[in-house]
Amino acid sequence: MPSKMVEQVAFSANFVTVVGVDAQVYGLTPQQMTDFTVINSNLQMAWTVSEEPSTRTRVTIELRNNRLLAMKSAVARLVEVIQASPSVTSEMLIAAELTVRDRRPTPSPAPTTSPVFRNLVMNGHAATFSLVDADRQTSRAKPPFVIGANCFSAVGEVPPADVKDWKFEGGVSEPTNVEVRFDPTLAPGTKVWLTAFWYSRRAVSGPAAKPVSTQIQFGGLIVSNVKLTNTTRRKAA
Repeated sequence: MPSKMVEQVAFSANFVTVVGVDAQVYGLTPQQMTDFTVINSNLQMAWTVSEEPSTRTRVTIELRNNRLLAMKSAVARLVEVIQASPSVTSEMLIAAELTVRDRRPTPSPAPTTSPVFRNLVMNGHAATFSLVDADRQTSRAKPPFVIGANCFSAVGEVPPADVKDWKFEGGVSEPTNVEVRFDPTLAPGTKVWLTAFWYSRRAVSGPAAKPVSTQIQFGGLIVSNVKLTNTTRRKAA
């Protein structure tokens, strides 16, 4: 919508001329276009009267302003429909003096950093931990474009070299106080591993975290890596 009043009035007239011919192609119903045509006609008449020195009064100016507001309100609703219509091309928008929007979704780049495990605690067969970003380990915020983390586990003396040998434990949107439960048949003292990676809105994943290890417990707590803080549990799956 132009900023100057005279241009707004001209915009309304052009909208009727251009869109009115192909209203349905623009995604509008005949009734919607008919209603707006009446609004535009009222605006054009009010504008002409208010601009004529012999009829320019406080009353005619107020009428013009009210009809201009009515036009803006009406056209805003129609433009929303037009912009959402798949049949409308950029050329059609330009002809109607409407903004040409980029309809392609903004890509979410793949994460470039990996998570780091913090506050890893084992309680029996349950591991509780938080994840922070490798580039800003003092912040609890996820990296830009990241919407969550996927967590994986493994059992053995060394972490698996092949990603296929890791067990997917689930995804979390808030990587604090995450809980992963290992197989309850694993004997106490069994060495287990954890890793994770960030993923973006389009499920594009980044580099995996450096694997961390701990051991299955009889039921008491064991703290790995960093000091024990909050042990509120949350399942990863």
